[in-house]
Amino acid sequence: MIGGNSGDAHADPVAGAVDPRTGSWRLLPGLDGYFGLMPSGAIWTGQEVFLTGTLALCPELGSACSRRQPIFLRYDPETDQAREVDTTGAPFGRRRLSALIPLGWTGKAVVFSTQNDPSAGLVSYEPGSGKWRLAAPAPCRVGAQAAWLGNRVAFPCGQRQVQVYEFGSDTWRTVTRGVSPFNSRNSSAIAWTGTNLIVWSGMLTRPGNPTPASGAALSLAR
Repeated sequence: MIGGNSGDAHADPVAGAVDPRTGSWRLLPGLDGYFGLMPSGAIWTGQEVFLTGTLALCPELGSACSRRQPIFLRYDPETDQAREVDTTGAPFGRRRLSALIPLGWTGKAVVFSTQNDPSAGLVSYEPGSGKWRLAAPAPCRVGAQAAWLGNRVAFPCGQRQVQVYEFGSDTWRTVTRGVSPFNSRNSSAIAWTGTNLIVWSGMLTRPGNPTPASGAALSLAR
């Protein structure tokens, strides 16, 4: 668990980890130097955590602090060391850094969507080489819902299609699956079974933001 808030103040301590076998918690002091950290998302590679977000420049003011800066961190729990990632070679300005939402780990690169800035599309970062890459333009706007498929990622495309990005070939394809919760809602619970995309509930963009108790299973086969 990293970042967050406590009432009207920022979380202190900043981070902690739980052992699922025992249920015991421990603090992560290496991240405590980033007091006022508000992550937009994080990815575990099996060795490190990569996370993006913003850092309050006046954390002592809690939610009243309006001065924030974007940040991209990598954290090694083995050594309890956190450090900022150099973004000078990124295909976007530093202001866009706060729009990056980590989606998944390909085994070589961290992949981000830019759902708060759809014009930027998909972005990947290779920790081994320090290289950034901007993906080929998507057929449709990259929206709020996303599904990580291991070596692919899927997004809605209009009301009836799903667009799938293939990392190896840097290409997109679309499949028509009709109207579904994936295309018509936000914040759904999404799981990939290896063959089907299970999408449940979510929020409708209507007065009251209703959350239907329904879902669908979508095949992404060609």
